[in-house]
Amino acid sequence: MLWWWFLLTLTFNATELPPIADAGEAQPAQPGDDIILTGEQSTDDVGIVTYSWALTDGHPGSVIMQNPEEPNLLVSFPADAEDGDYEFTLTVTDSSGLFDADTVVVTVKGGKTCIQGVHLFELDRKTCIALCIVWLTASIWVLQARSF
Repeated sequence: MLWWWFLLTLTFNATELPPIADAGEAQPAQPGDDIILTGEQSTDDVGIVTYSWALTDGHPGSVIMQNPEEPNLLVSFPADAEDGDYEFTLTVTDSSGLFDADTVVVTVKGGKTCIQGVHLFELDRKTCIALCIVWLTASIWVLQARSF
């Protein structure tokens, strides 16, 4: 009988599961925003011992990450951050060295985009003003301002 108990104990330890990383849901942001990415929903059968956040796609100069070795990552986008998608990867590791990774995308939209001489200024999430600018003898003329 003792032999069976020993065999079952070894079998149970051999089937340890890797952790499951959860980097949370996609989020919007604007230049000047601070947001928190949370990995607290990550799970493991014996416990997570390390969390590691990394910017894996986007503009590195437009991001300040604080405490990337904690479950929650504070991300600051400076006022001059570039518009676009920023992908962050959370990697979690358990005490057995097993690991998993998950990604989350933060979409930064600052409201200032130059498209062939048209500057868009976002007033709120639904109203933008387009200013068409023409250079004439070192002067700027506003030809059109409208909401759309």
